[in-house]
Amino acid sequence: MTNEERIDTLTEAQEKLFEAIELIEAAVKGTGREAYADAYTLAHLKIMASSGHGYLSRDTNLDDMMEWFRNDDSDEADYED
Repeated sequence: MTNEERIDTLTEAQEKLFEAIELIEAAVKGTGREAYADAYTLAHLKIMASSGHGYLSRDTNLDDMMEWFRNDDSDEADYED
């Protein structure tokens, strides 16, 4: 797999994660569990999804992972598929 293919795969995963976040938000909206879901599930998913999550965190996220491969000038054959 080339670095470009890795970035494309991570982008697809990120899009699906954003969709999952939206579905979960819709499912819990207006319920007594909305705040709990936001604090203990949605916040973690948002942090993993992208760097623009708005939470104070230094956790690695999908944007960071894509950046690894954008900046990687090593031989792509060094990676095992």
